[in-house]
Amino acid sequence: MRLSASKLKVGLLLFVLAVAAGCASGTGEGISPLPTPPIASIPQPSPSALPMPLPTARPVPVLDGWTIYPGVNDVQAAVFAPDGALWAATTAGVVRWNLADGTYSLYTGAEGLASNLATDVAIAPDGSIWAATLGGVSHLEGGRWISHTQADGLVSNAIQAIAVTSGGQVWAGTTEGASLFDPSAALPGPPARTGRTGGESWTTYLAGARVWDLDVAPDGTVWFAADGMGVSRYSPGDDAWTTYTPAEGLPGLNVTTIASGPTGDAWVYVPWEGVYHFDGARWQRVQAHNGLVCALAVEADGTPWIGGCGSLHYSSGSLIHGQADGWAEMAGWHEMGTPPVQAIALGPDGKIAVGTDLGICIPGEEG
Repeated sequence: MRLSASKLKVGLLLFVLAVAAGCASGTGEGISPLPTPPIASIPQPSPSALPMPLPTARPVPVLDGWTIYPGVNDVQAAVFAPDGALWAATTAGVVRWNLADGTYSLYTGAEGLASNLATDVAIAPDGSIWAATLGGVSHLEGGRWISHTQADGLVSNAIQAIAVTSGGQVWAGTTEGASLFDPSAALPGPPARTGRTGGESWTTYLAGARVWDLDVAPDGTVWFAADGMGVSRYSPGDDAWTTYTPAEGLPGLNVTTIASGPTGDAWVYVPWEGVYHFDGARWQRVQAHNGLVCALAVEADGTPWIGGCGSLHYSSGSLIHGQADGWAEMAGWHEMGTPPVQAIALGPDGKIAVGTDLGICIPGEEG
């Protein structure tokens, strides 16, 4: 999940945000319009703290041609499947959207999902779907969900994030640590070095840490954002763990949202401090966001996206795009105003989907 969440989602997100009015049907009927607040200027840190230059004065770009899929609200995470469908984790279950005709299918406990409170969703190399829920991990097999719980070795049933490696290993971030399911049973690292504990099907790392978010980089590196532990990185090539704290430039140990870049870099959100980027040696603040960030995503060329989800005092969101000369906040991306952005999915063809508490938005041509 992107706690955000990223990418903060169920947990901190439900605590700090007031959920906006919902949709009555897939046509969007029954949505209470949100007021459209003026776009506020985003304070930036001093130029010396930024590896990217500050934005120059220019019109705020507008994305035209967005298609709204509001049928199921409160989208927590989203991912594009190889067949072009969009899968999303929501507080009502897991949704598969057919983007060709706008229809969707909703999976709940009736189909075997461990809990209707889904927090994250991932696609395995074989095309199968894995879902994180507050009742365990669920795997869609033959049209029905097969669920994994603490009885199968998970350190906790409260799953907050999930990701699958290119080799099919499944990582789950929980409120009590990170658990790994490896179909080949080739579990990495000796317990004496990693502090892992054993389970019949799952093996636990970072025991006791609340893992808010995790992400698998293109090179197989796994990044973890945790509460009270900072950022941890597992490198499968040399079976090594590295933990990053304020000694390496982070402003604190509570990191809630993380996204890996294409070159071994990573982007994180530290609550109330802003977005930080790891350049291979240290963490540097690159965006001083003035609210909560619930989603981060990085394009194949390294371009970042930030999804803002309001703050303790307001629930409107923001969609911010990194550019060569700084940052630009998108305008006009949702017909209902600026709902909190809780998920950002990037497709292999450059397509982007934005998950909000009013459904999914997908742009057409950029204006």
